[in-house]
Amino acid sequence: MGKYYLVVRNKKDNEFKILKLKDCWYLDESKATGNVTRNNDLEAIDLVTSCFSSKEELANRLYKNGYISDPDIDVFIASKRKSNGSTYVKFDEVVYGEKSPKRISALREIAKSSLNGNMNKSKKATDIIYDDIIMIVYSSSDFYSMVIDGETNISRRMVDLLARAPRYEEIPYELKYENPFRFGNYREIRNVVEALNRLERFSTTFKEDRVEKNQSYIDENYSDRLALVPELSLELEEDFCEGQLSLFGFFNENDRTRIRTATQCMVSETKKSVSVPKVNHPEKKIDVNEMINKVFKTLETIPANLFVRDGEKFVFNENIFASSISGDERTQFNCLMTGNMPKFFINYAKHKEQMKNAQNFGEYHEAAELQESCDRDKAAIMKRFRSKKCIADTYNWCILYESCKKRDMEYSSSGNSIGSGTADEKIFGKKK
Repeated sequence: MGKYYLVVRNKKDNEFKILKLKDCWYLDESKATGNVTRNNDLEAIDLVTSCFSSKEELANRLYKNGYISDPDIDVFIASKRKSNGSTYVKFDEVVYGEKSPKRISALREIAKSSLNGNMNKSKKATDIIYDDIIMIVYSSSDFYSMVIDGETNISRRMVDLLARAPRYEEIPYELKYENPFRFGNYREIRNVVEALNRLERFSTTFKEDRVEKNQSYIDENYSDRLALVPELSLELEEDFCEGQLSLFGFFNENDRTRIRTATQCMVSETKKSVSVPKVNHPEKKIDVNEMINKVFKTLETIPANLFVRDGEKFVFNENIFASSISGDERTQFNCLMTGNMPKFFINYAKHKEQMKNAQNFGEYHEAAELQESCDRDKAAIMKRFRSKKCIADTYNWCILYESCKKRDMEYSSSGNSIGSGTADEKIFGKKK
């Protein structure tokens, strides 16, 4: 699966060092040979770092023993990957001992088994991790949104499987017995554990703050790590020899500062940009509250058949438009709204339509109950909006939706009538 490197980055000057591991730190005494390596199995790194309760404890130990000159560090795991003929550097977060000894003990048992070639040797250990992730995704809506919105390192495959957990009436522990749900490799398991540990680290404060704390955690080191990629790409080669002459041997502090600053600017501009196809809107920076207001304004105009079920997920119903949408637009419609957001939109549209019907027939008590349902639907959307990324994605979805609606109107006025029975079926979802 490739080799991994434990990296410490000085937060002040962005200098980094790859830590070497002694095999006696992660192997049984009878198996240790005194070998010291810079590139290691992910299991070996986890067995070392999980002996420390936190990054601060690890940093203080490294500082005390002279491995680093300043305990104010960022610690992460780097590896080189290949995809579609390109090579890139991948970052993973470090697993510490944290506050869940049962979960960490399970991971350590799995890591040792995996080093010996049998990751699934202990079913009891993997079940502990399955039960933890299923239970927390089911019961914690903020963590669910972090997972679904890609704000953890949990694999996309696992995210898609976990997405349906909250739909059950009770915690669906039985999901772990389904073959597709089984962990595919060690990295998949340990990134679930890291995400759970991270949540618990943020849980010392109110739940409402955890999404924001998670986003701050990601933003804190992201651009500075990216600035290291040119040098890391060389040092992560298995045949790299320390001290070997290279292009980066001529780098000085000014060069590193220049790359670091340029990377921070690049990341900042990327976050500001909106990449939705065929949508024209002001290029000024949009205030978060303005985005939220726009979403709720669009919510008042959507039909109840906006999405349709396709197995376990919701798919955008492009038949609500008389004119065709492009492949890029289809992708955006199905990707920008994540998790239960399509369900919340549909529920609101249905409840609002039922409420108006009740009012028209004089069923005011029923209308009042349906108004409460609409308010709950809006509250569910606002709960997801603790994540700024979710706000921006939903806003972009609404901009795209209104752009396509406008194009539909222009399509109609150009002489392509949508007044026929067939077109009515497309717009209102009627069946023949």
